[in-house]
Amino acid sequence: MSSPSPQLANLLSLCRQAMHGAILAVDKWVDCSLALVAQTPVDLADFQRYLEDAGSQKDTLVLQLKGDLVGALSLNLSRRMTHLLLEPLVEEEIDPARPLSRSALLEMTNLIGSSFANSLAEATELSLLPSVPQLLEESNLLPDYFSPEALGVRFDLEEPSDSSGTGVLFVFLQPEGLTQLLGDEQG
Repeated sequence: MSSPSPQLANLLSLCRQAMHGAILAVDKWVDCSLALVAQTPVDLADFQRYLEDAGSQKDTLVLQLKGDLVGALSLNLSRRMTHLLLEPLVEEEIDPARPLSRSALLEMTNLIGSSFANSLAEATELSLLPSVPQLLEESNLLPDYFSPEALGVRFDLEEPSDSSGTGVLFVFLQPEGLTQLLGDEQG
């Protein structure tokens, strides 16, 4: 397997820093530790295969990124991870179909997405604004802001004390904004 180009390695490093910022934000908000266990470059086809394979055994939330960089984030949580993250916040049975659970899940996604965007924006001095997150009801219907040309990164997360508590964050950034992020080393 060949090593990534310097531009891709730079993007992966910046995204890893931003992901650590998001993990710290979650750790401060709830008594649940997240560990980053893998980071892999992906494309939109990889993401769609993941959604099809995971089926209904997960909760999928998405938000759009706008500003100097344009793209999207998708947070995909196993049902166990959803419970681990929401138990400290919700005093009823956790079910994303119920309004209070749904609201808490959207807020958790907002926290993770905003923390990731803010960390990446701070590291790059670029503007990056996340939209309001939405829960995907139909896992095969991606919003149109998920572009096939986007460069993607997959982050595998787990709760260290509970191996069934897993999550995957996909980050997709449009090529036109990446020139600013990666510099003019095209080639």
